Amino acid sequence: TYPPNGVAITEKYITLKGQIDRANNLLINGREANIDEKGAFSDEIVIFPGINMITVTAKDQFGRSTEDRLTLVGNNNSSSTTP
Repeated sequence: TYPPNGVAITEKYITLKGQIDRANNLLINGREANIDEKGAFSDEIVIFPGINMITVTAKDQFGRSTEDRLTLVGNNNSSSTTP
């Protein structure tokens, strides 16, 4: 899965990419994502400043599901602060 877990992100949007086997339904943060015929997926995600938890849930044809969690750190605050 790209980006890797725990990485700092400076952009406001990223494209989450990955590969999945034997799944016919994929949810990223509860929203359905497309899977191509080779099992590749990608979805645009909004990154907020601070900790961003992303949950990827895959379900196979028999209804069995597996879940993976990804934590990204948003470092995209463009406003400057003066102490």
